[in-house]
Amino acid sequence: MIPKEHGAWNALLVSLCAGWMALAGWNPAAMAASLFWFSAFILRGPLSVVRQYRLADPRRFRRAWGYTLVLFGALALSGVLFYLTAPPKAALAVGAGALPLGFLLSLFAFYQRTLRFLAVEMGGFAGLCLLAPVIYLTRDGATWNRAFLIYVLFGGYFLLALLYVRARLGLKKRIGMGGSPGFSGRLYPYSGTLLAWLFYMLAVFWVSGKNWLPLAGPFYTGGRILAGALGEQAGLPAMKLGLQEMTHSLVFMAMVFFNWNLT
Repeated sequence: MIPKEHGAWNALLVSLCAGWMALAGWNPAAMAASLFWFSAFILRGPLSVVRQYRLADPRRFRRAWGYTLVLFGALALSGVLFYLTAPPKAALAVGAGALPLGFLLSLFAFYQRTLRFLAVEMGGFAGLCLLAPVIYLTRDGATWNRAFLIYVLFGGYFLLALLYVRARLGLKKRIGMGGSPGFSGRLYPYSGTLLAWLFYMLAVFWVSGKNWLPLAGPFYTGGRILAGALGEQAGLPAMKLGLQEMTHSLVFMAMVFFNWNLT
């Protein structure tokens, strides 16, 4: 009953680590925000089982309903704790950003049996990555500029990763249907991703106050996209591709925080 999307788990865990690294400390609001995001993310699993097995398998339905109630309790408890302890900036980020986005995604999940739509997946990654700036904003002296920078860095990274994986799986499908594409045939499916990467670079440069240091991670991201497009095995199994993406995200996070205190 736990969500199986390893890409989403990767985005959530990396955003969690990034937020705590930027926080460089501990406080109850940051703990509450972490629990709130995890509860909200995992909750979709048992809710989906409740909807599917209400009549088909009553025993499974009751078990899923029990998990749902536990997660709802954790969600409510962490939400109240966050409300009572969070600084105004962190509370505003949740109230104006995370809650409306989560509500819209929940509505869509309720009425649709699949979330495999590009716009919905992008919205999901955008919501998961909000955890990093929210945790950072619970810190004394936190600024909106730094919060926005960490969100653009990690939100942009995972949105690019989503586009990259989709392009790569699409190319794998084309190869499976016959034929081995040449140089241009391998590069063309990634053209939209590479264009998005250029906008990502510009956004990071602008948000950081035209500082070059935060571009180290985004430069690495662009190199990884080109390497995947031209040099790596196009038919790589999805599991190995997912493990590769997890490794790349950890390298990216290390590069971001190597320069974080210098920006």
